[in-house]
Amino acid sequence: MMRVALALSLALAGCTTLSQPSSTAAGMWLTTADETQKLAPQADQQSAGATAGDEAITIDSSKHFQRMHGFGAAMTDATAQLFSGLPEDKRKAIMEELFGRGPNGLGFSFTRLTVGASDFSPDHYSYDDTPGNTPDPALRHFTIDYARRYVLPRTREALAINPDLKVMISPWSAPAWMKTTKSLIKGQLEPQYYPAFATYLARTVEEFGREGVPVSMLTIQNEPDFEPADYPGCV
Repeated sequence: MMRVALALSLALAGCTTLSQPSSTAAGMWLTTADETQKLAPQADQQSAGATAGDEAITIDSSKHFQRMHGFGAAMTDATAQLFSGLPEDKRKAIMEELFGRGPNGLGFSFTRLTVGASDFSPDHYSYDDTPGNTPDPALRHFTIDYARRYVLPRTREALAINPDLKVMISPWSAPAWMKTTKSLIKGQLEPQYYPAFATYLARTVEEFGREGVPVSMLTIQNEPDFEPADYPGCV
């Protein structure tokens, strides 16, 4: 199956109707599943002419709504570990292709990191696992050592390539001792540990910053609309 990426190169000012300019053309690039073509430039597609009905699109560039912060992908444990296992020249080439702003780069400007384990992690863990799942509201066992292995080094590498990269972090689960199930799987955060969980998230932001990965945004849960009985909430 072929995937076609379509980009419109239109000079729009004020309120413009796409059907108006007779010389409007769409720039096209082609990527095929067998990888024989990767973002290969194609001939421009000329306009088919004026629209006649509901398909007409009007763009008013004087009106602004929500702001787009960037485009990108998650740097999960699996991704970071895979990249870290590659020969250095191949890893650098891939990172440059993903985050680079040059002619051959995708220019990713946004990435998400997990707070503890996700469903793309080889182990179940949080940043405050305790012996026997004993409560630790003071977070004496807090550590981001797992992130230091692969995720943070690869994120620093991405930031070196694109210093404008924005980093968002999201937990898949609170530490098990904070939850009704005493497990990273399913359950809910116990109200008595709300302050501890808030500190846990704040500590993560602070520690990531000290590691050279400034956090721009934080969500308090991945996919929060799923009911705990139907969704594991972690891995």
